[in-house]
Amino acid sequence: MSIMSKQQEMYELVTAWQQSGQSQKAFARSSNIPFARFNYWARKKKQEEESKVGFVRIEPDKTEAGTTLEVVYPNGVRVSVPAADLPLISRLIGLR
Repeated sequence: MSIMSKQQEMYELVTAWQQSGQSQKAFARSSNIPFARFNYWARKKKQEEESKVGFVRIEPDKTEAGTTLEVVYPNGVRVSVPAADLPLISRLIGLR
């Protein structure tokens, strides 16, 4: 039997809230958690996820015409671009 840390427990609750479609206040109330505490953990998890953003080297497959690459931003926005357009991809990755 493993003991879950407070951080793990709260992060699981934040993930459950994100999937619930409820407001933070409604989710915190239904989970018997003070809103301020829940909001703190939601912000902390978001900041931690945003700090993990990194870069991965990509090599487009030159044999397939029409291949696209999808750039996904931390806020969930997705942009599909032609994989052969490396300058455009570079600019998209550099956006903040």
